[in-house]
Amino acid sequence: RDNGRLQPAMRPLQTRGNGPCEWSHGEAFILDYRLFYMIQYAKTRGLTNLVLNTNGTRFSGEVAEWVMESGLDLLMFSLDGFTAPVFESVRVGANRAAVYANVERILELKARRGADVYPSGRA
Repeated sequence: RDNGRLQPAMRPLQTRGNGPCEWSHGEAFILDYRLFYMIQYAKTRGLTNLVLNTNGTRFSGEVAEWVMESGLDLLMFSLDGFTAPVFESVRVGANRAAVYANVERILELKARRGADVYPSGRA
């Protein structure tokens, strides 16, 4: 539910046309389920090319399902290093294996639903 706060917050994005609408205020997934209401609201208002960038640390199986159902157009993972020592020295407190498993989870879910299912993804 919006409670009157979501619509004013989304209003500045409504003028962007078909350019990418990116969340650039930190980790979007800290909003939990509220993020998906925001995405769905943006889609109902005619916004296209909705993009989220995540560090992958808050990406559970339930969140992966929400992302697939949300209408999001592009999901990007910012991976801070390939090896565990580098990754975990840059993203302090994060577990490289868990984050990479989160990336694999969304890719597997997308593959099960079909090649043309959004969101597309980049890492």
